Amino acid sequence: MGPSDEPPANAPASAKTQTTVDDHDPDRPVFKRSAPAAPQADSGSSGSGPTAITPAAASSNDNDPSRPVLSRNKTTKPAIATAAESASAKTDMAFPTTGKGARAYPAISDAGHYESRPLLYSLTSGERQVQEQQMLKLAMNEIRDFASKRKGPPIPKTAAITDYEVRAFDLEFSNSPTVVLTAKLPIAAAKGQRDLGFTYFVSIVARVDINDVAQKIFVSVTDSNHLDAFPRMELIDAIDADSNGRGDLLFRQYSDNGISYGLYRVSPYQIEKIFQGGSSL
Repeated sequence: MGPSDEPPANAPASAKTQTTVDDHDPDRPVFKRSAPAAPQADSGSSGSGPTAITPAAASSNDNDPSRPVLSRNKTTKPAIATAAESASAKTDMAFPTTGKGARAYPAISDAGHYESRPLLYSLTSGERQVQEQQMLKLAMNEIRDFASKRKGPPIPKTAAITDYEVRAFDLEFSNSPTVVLTAKLPIAAAKGQRDLGFTYFVSIVARVDINDVAQKIFVSVTDSNHLDAFPRMELIDAIDADSNGRGDLLFRQYSDNGISYGLYRVSPYQIEKIFQGGSSL
C-alpha cells in the first residue's frame, strides 16, 4: 500500500475504524470476485488503516445463512395446483373446456385432505364391446320413440349412431358397473331440401345385472329444435362429492338459456338429482 492509500492524518477516528466494523458485520452484503488478490504487506503501516479481508473471513461470511444474497436474471415459476394433485378433496366443481376434442374434468374447490379411490370400472375389450352394443341399441330405440312423439325428421331404417362415448364406473363398491352413454345422431335433409343441421341427442345411464344385461335407469333425449324444453346432457365425470367413497355423476346441460350443471346420485334401480346450478350463457 502506497502513502496515498493511507487515510489523512487529520481524519476523524471514526473514519479510520469504520471499515473494520463493517467488515465484521455478519449481515452485510458480500461481493465475490473470481480471483481475489492476496493482501500486500505494508511494513510502513502502523495498523491504523483499513483491515484487509482474509480468505478465512470471506469463507465464514459465505457460510452465514443469514447473509443477504445478491442475484439477477433469475425467475421463479409460480406453483400451479392441478386437479390431479387435489384429487382427494371433498367438494368438486366442473370447469368446462371449449377446444375441439377437449374433455372437461372436475376441479377441486376444497383444500382439505380426504380419502379417495378410483371410480372407473375396468372392462375387458370383450365386455366393452358387449356393453357398447347394448347401450347403442337402447339409444336408437329411445331416439325413434322421441321422434315419433315430436314429429321430427324421419329417421332412416338403416340409421346408426357413430358419434358416441361409453364409460363404465364403480360408484358404490357393488362390483356392478354403471354404464353411461352420450351420443348424437345427425339427420341429413331429404333430397332437394336445405340441410338445417338437425341432430338428435341422447344420454343413457344403465346398471349391468348379474347376467351382464344393461338395465336402463335414466334416459334423456332431445333434438336441435327442442333444447328449450329438453336440455342436451353431456357427462363430465364421476366424482365423490361427499367424500364417503360413493361416486355421483356430473353432467353438463345445454339448453337455449345457456349451460348448467347437474349432479346425479345413482342407486341400483333409480337416479336422483342432488344438485343443479352454475347456469351461464
